[in-house]
Amino acid sequence: EYLADAAELKRLVSDQSVVELEVFGVSPEAIARLRAVESVDSVAVEQRELRQVLRVQTPLGERAVARLLEALSGVEVGRVSVREAPLEDAYVRLIGRVE
Repeated sequence: EYLADAAELKRLVSDQSVVELEVFGVSPEAIARLRAVESVDSVAVEQRELRQVLRVQTPLGERAVARLLEALSGVEVGRVSVREAPLEDAYVRLIGRVE
């Protein structure tokens, strides 16, 4: 059994950032283009009323934004933000390694 404290979990995602893009009417094809960007590790899609929030994990952080917007060409983008990956992402990464 492996127990990790918060500092250990944070180290697991220290190389990751989350770019959140608020978009309107994104197609499955556009999401596939986003997932195909070389520096993208994962893409999660959350539906919020008439818009979607795309959470993209990438080691490039802000440097990935231009590539991500290019992949979403033709999609209406309302907001873009970049932040460090949260501890829950570290937990998911850890569980993925264990199983």
